[in-house]
Amino acid sequence: MLIPDVSAPVVVLRSIGHCGLGITRSLGSLRIPVYVVESDPLTPAFFSRYTRGRYLWNLEEEEPEKTVSFLRSIGEDLGAGALLLPTSDRVAAFLAENWEALSSCFRFPRSSPEGVKSLSDKHAMSQLAGRLGVPVPETRFPATRVEVADLAAALKFPLILKAIVGRFTPSHKRQFVVQNQDELFRIYDSLTNRQNLMVQEYISGPEDNCWIFHGYFNEKSECLARFTGKKVRQYPAYGGHTCLGICVRNTVVEEISIRFLRAIGYSGLVDIDVRYDARDGLYKLLDVNPRIGANSRLFVSPNGLDLARAYYLDMTGQSINFEPAVEGRKWAVEDYDFLSCLRYWSDGKLSLLEMLRSWRGIDEWGYLKSTDPLPAFAGLVCDAAKVGRGIKNHIFASSSELPKSIASPKHSQAS
Repeated sequence: MLIPDVSAPVVVLRSIGHCGLGITRSLGSLRIPVYVVESDPLTPAFFSRYTRGRYLWNLEEEEPEKTVSFLRSIGEDLGAGALLLPTSDRVAAFLAENWEALSSCFRFPRSSPEGVKSLSDKHAMSQLAGRLGVPVPETRFPATRVEVADLAAALKFPLILKAIVGRFTPSHKRQFVVQNQDELFRIYDSLTNRQNLMVQEYISGPEDNCWIFHGYFNEKSECLARFTGKKVRQYPAYGGHTCLGICVRNTVVEEISIRFLRAIGYSGLVDIDVRYDARDGLYKLLDVNPRIGANSRLFVSPNGLDLARAYYLDMTGQSINFEPAVEGRKWAVEDYDFLSCLRYWSDGKLSLLEMLRSWRGIDEWGYLKSTDPLPAFAGLVCDAAKVGRGIKNHIFASSSELPKSIASPKHSQAS
């Protein structure tokens, strides 16, 4: 793909694993200067040959005023006209809230802070979709344990427990799939932020009933690029991020998504999860993320257009020659998909032969790339560190449950 003017730099705000890496490779391979902001020094995109500059900063934890000053300093270094590209809901909300302070240094869509929050907040999104006549799964927002008991009696299991915004504490998970009432109460009682809880019916059916819509809408809320595909597998299994996806055109999913976003006057990048419900034949909105999706590199047109490139073209005043994605294109994330396969295999839903067949014909991997090998090694180091932390936490958690005389030999001897 040829972009006539590649002079404007892009600053990727957060580089969550394969997401930021895919964006960096896509834009950097066209000689667009790409700079990455992330808090983890081992983030794979930092090691990509296509990364022009690296900035260590925690965009989601630092005070907003400090982050504005930090980004403005980057803008002054790069010169006016650089683009900001967020990869998380919280960063997208931050940009919407601070457009006035940052727009003198950067280019990015001007979005209503309330509009962005209404999409990333699942409670608000569910109500908004209902008002606009867009189907959503039956969803409840219990405020007390009594209300949890009432909905357990009213809804059929399995159910999905989701965080309305962000993640649950202390588990740091976004959602749980629960099979029965005992499991529901066990998880509910373990949560410290129960006011952030929503309970949703689980739409059963094969994994490939899960659909993805990716789009880019300009300032007039015109959809300039749109892609659809299926989640073949997810991580965590049965309800998580796409770890193996395939491009499949679905005009119904396109129509539902575009109609919904145009009705609210949305502009910018968007990633939507939709599930087909065979019980009533409806496609139902699950999640709407007001930013580029982590699986954006699943969708590539025959002319090389992807969502990051569409964003770059429009934000720099260049025309977008949109073509639908290559039908049947497959994309996978190595570590996530391997762990997902283990879960499906242990549940008797995937054989070794089926797993190997599913990896046949992968067009692009999340990390592996022969012309840019270092990020894959960085990803392995990150995975090893996560495993090490998990083992350490397990050991200490186990020790804390033992009597002091056993868990703390030094204390036992002193006594």
